[in-house]
Amino acid sequence: MPLKNYQQRKGRLSATNQLDKQRHPGLFSGSVALLFCLVVTVMLYIKAVPNPTDVKAYTSSMASSMNLLLPVWLALLIGMNFLIRPLFKGIVKRIVDLPSITKQPMLRSAFDNMQYNVEGLIKLSRPVIVITLLVGNFIALFLNTKLLIDGHNSADYLYDLIFNLLFVFGAPIIISLANVLTSIGLFRLKTRTESAQYFFSGCPPNWLFKLKLIEIGTASLISVLITLFGTFLFAIPLLRVTYLGGGNIFKANWTVNCALTFGAFLLFFGCFILINGLALRTTKKYIE
Repeated sequence: MPLKNYQQRKGRLSATNQLDKQRHPGLFSGSVALLFCLVVTVMLYIKAVPNPTDVKAYTSSMASSMNLLLPVWLALLIGMNFLIRPLFKGIVKRIVDLPSITKQPMLRSAFDNMQYNVEGLIKLSRPVIVITLLVGNFIALFLNTKLLIDGHNSADYLYDLIFNLLFVFGAPIIISLANVLTSIGLFRLKTRTESAQYFFSGCPPNWLFKLKLIEIGTASLISVLITLFGTFLFAIPLLRVTYLGGGNIFKANWTVNCALTFGAFLLFFGCFILINGLALRTTKKYIE
């Protein structure tokens, strides 16, 4: 039976959940960082709109606003880094507790696997989420303040700025991707025994592949939601600074953030599927 391992894992999952309840240093640190972001955001929203005709007052106001916005960006990265784990685990737990899941053996097995391997999935997702927020929000910082406030919003100027910023972050992006690819391979080795148990219990290779497809696809979707949540938290103070500088917030550009988010996790999902697809072919050849 595909679900035969569920009861065996239940005791270990319960013990892990009890341990998680006893220690949540990441949750506390992340909450403090986000509380700092909230306080600074409130300070920006109660800040008076500067008079653009008074050059000295306007320049001083914008300088102080940017000095507040940059720490928000850094604190948000730190906070999200700590909060990825509780957010990811919380979403997985909510999905597993859905009554309708128990009616579908494949879904039940896939989400049971996710819950059992959640720590490994978090380790895979965290660097992708953090680097996407780092690059995406930094680009948004320039696009939605400098471009809108200064009025340099031509397509050529926009593409040139994006290209330069991506070039600056090219090295950490490549290093992070290499780390993720290596981690995916290690994760595959770690879960090989689990797949073998399903296989020798009578599950066909195509069933196992669909199981992994659901598991990996759900993990990627959860990661996308967490990344977009972090982008939204940064957008609130960023748009306020843009407004204080006289920019039109309705012309704010979030295309780069969305493209980076979905592109990063599409690559993440594709690498996972490639590795499991190769495993599927190997298993079929073994049967033949």
